[in-house]
Amino acid sequence: PEGLTCLVTMEDISTDLGNY
Repeated sequence: PEGLTCLVTMEDISTDLGNY
């Protein structure tokens, strides 16, 4: 499920940007 991993990674990045 590489696609799912990609989506999860994008969500993590968005969360990091939101924290900043």
